[in-house]
Formats: sequence, structure tokens, C-alpha cells
Amino acid sequence: MDTNQYLNDDAIETLIAKVLAGEANESEIASLKTWRQTNPENESYFNILKQIFEESSIAKENYTYNVDEAWNKVKPQPVFVCALPAKEHKPVSQSFSWLKVAAAILIVAGFSFAAYMILKEEVVKPVTIASSEKILHTSLPDSTHIVVNRNSELEYVFTKDQRKVALQGEAFFDIAPDANRQFILEVGNLTIVDIGTAFNVNAPVNSDSVVVYVESGEVKITSSTGKEMNLLKGETGIFMRSSDLLSKELHADTNLVSYKTKIFVFENAPLEVIAAKLNEVYGVNITISDSLINCHLTSTFRNEEIDAILEVIAETLNLKVSKLENKIVLEGSGCNRKED
Repeated sequence: MDTNQYLNDDAIETLIAKVLAGEANESEIASLKTWRQTNPENESYFNILKQIFEESSIAKENYTYNVDEAWNKVKPQPVFVCALPAKEHKPVSQSFSWLKVAAAILIVAGFSFAAYMILKEEVVKPVTIASSEKILHTSLPDSTHIVVNRNSELEYVFTKDQRKVALQGEAFFDIAPDANRQFILEVGNLTIVDIGTAFNVNAPVNSDSVVVYVESGEVKITSSTGKEMNLLKGETGIFMRSSDLLSKELHADTNLVSYKTKIFVFENAPLEVIAAKLNEVYGVNITISDSLINCHLTSTFRNEEIDAILEVIAETLNLKVSKLENKIVLEGSGCNRKED
């Protein structure tokens, strides 16, 4: 909303003040209703003024004041609900003019245009980032770098006091330092507070677990019941939503952030596990025949295309790779022992 536009428009401000003071007629009430419905920002602006006015009326019950004196104090100040019309204003009553009442209430409560601006800063619309079927590399307004895994979504609201993000799915965060604004990540009923770090959070909507891996620095995680845990570089924290349990693993899965790095380290890994990880990262549909259930593989891949990785796996385990429509099938005679 263009705030200055409304602050300079005496008609709008006068109308709002009159309605809030309860001295508007039916036509004026209807006019304001139409203006509020014209634009969502108009409605937001009105609600802020209404909130201030209502809180002010509570404060006034505890004070006595001189209406005329309050009006004289507020006249030279840019109080938003008391903007004077261009022509001379003739009050309905010398003692209880709606403008004087509005001004006096605001003076008693200590509100002014500055108070409005403070509240206005808190009315910040959240911004949503959704990755859909692609892994998304991007940055937040504070220069925090993020990598959002497939089918994940985050919503952020940044104010002058804090940076708050809500996550569904999986994302990696490399937090930009800001001594004046704490970075807070909310994952359901789990809160993760950055203490200068880079970390990954995996919280699928249909999963009971939330896995937090710290790549560098330190994070503090807190459940809604007050359970806390600090995680340092290389540590993994697991939160179980249903049981509200927090646990820590000192040795992280080497492929935990492979969707971000495209680096895979498989050490005697079951072929079934390898296929699942490749499906997750590359968005493909690899299936293996029942005869390959005992096959294991030790190998490292760095920024390879999926076809190149499949070629190495097929060559190593003597497999056949078939592509059928949207499916990739690995077939072979089987493995008599685990790969070393």
C-alpha cells in the first residue's frame, strides 16, 4: 500500500476517524466499506488504525484528560486519524467533537504516526518458495543461500527484528550473518535457531521424523514442549513428531545433502538404497529386479549425469539397463556376495 497516498488524503483519514469514533452516518459507513473492499491493502490499513483506536480506548478508561488541551497538543503533529480537512472544520459539539475525541484518546494512549509506522512494519506478507519437480538454488533477501529439494516448500517473513522461515520438505540453508536479526526456522512444532551456521533439514510432510544435519557452525533445536538440543558441525539431530523425542547421531549419512552437491559416496551400499537415492536426487524412477536384492556397491560419483552413473553401476555389477517409458529397470543374474 502507498501509505503516503492515504496520509495525504484528508477525506479518507477523516472518514476513518469518524467511523472509529462512532459519529459516521450510514452513507459514510457504506463509503468506507466500499473503499476497504477495493484493495486488500486498504483493509489492512484500516485494521491497523482500528487496532490502535481500540487499544487507545482501553487506556483512556484509566485516565482523565482535557479534550481541548489534547486537541491543541495534537494539531501540529502528523497524527494519522486526525488529519485536518483543507477547509475549516466545524465540529458538531464544542466539547465532544469526534476529531477531538479521537485526538485525545491517541494522546492518552501515547500513539501517533510513529506508533502506526512501528505497527505497520510488523504487517509483512509472507513469501512462499516452492520447488515443485526441480531442485531449486536461490537466495533469500538477507543473502542467505538455500537449496530447496524437490516437492518442498518454505515460507519466510523478514522484519527489522528477526528472520523467520517455515519449511515443509527438505532444504539446505547457508545462513548470512546478521547480528541484529536472529534466523529462526520452524518445522511443524520444532524450532531451529541458527547460531552462525550452514545446515540441512529434511522434514517430509508424510514422515514422522525431522532430520537436522549441521554442515558447519551450530544450531539449537527446540520442540514445542520445551525439549532442547544443540548440534555442532558434523552432528545430526532427529526429532520424532509423534513421540516428541530428540536424539543425536555423531556420524551423518554421507549422502544426506547429495541433492545439493550431486556427490554420492556409497560404501558397500545395497543396490536398492542406491537406486532410491538416485531417484530422489535426479527425479527418475529406477527399479531393480528381485534377483539383485543382494547386490551391494562401493563407489563415489561427483557431479555425474544419471546415465553415466547407471553405466558404471551396470558395468561393475554386470547388469542390463532398460528404459521403459518413464521407468529405468536394472536386471541381472544376481550377486553371490557383497561388493567390497
